[in-house]
Amino acid sequence: MKKYTRDAIKHTNVLKDQRKEEYLSRKSMHIRVLPDTYKEIRMLAIEENVTVQGCVEYFMCLLIDNDARAKELIFEYKEALKRKRVFMCDSDAKSIMDAIEAMSPLNDD
Repeated sequence: MKKYTRDAIKHTNVLKDQRKEEYLSRKSMHIRVLPDTYKEIRMLAIEENVTVQGCVEYFMCLLIDNDARAKELIFEYKEALKRKRVFMCDSDAKSIMDAIEAMSPLNDD
């Protein structure tokens, strides 16, 4: 286990008297998720007896530690974004083609 991943595990379950010190040494990060995502991840965390914060931090640490599984997930996400960007609605395509045609030096106008 690499450094960041090891630290995430080490600091996940601290004793109550250490929580205040641990809390002060952490940085806040605020994320927004879709309502269904929130509901499902909360249910999963309860079923697995883990915290959502712990899961997110562990995954981020896997990324920092260059874990091949985590990197593959990021690669899949990036590919999905690329595929999403490729699609253009017909009206956008027509507007772009009209603009290109209007600026063409081959126009007789």
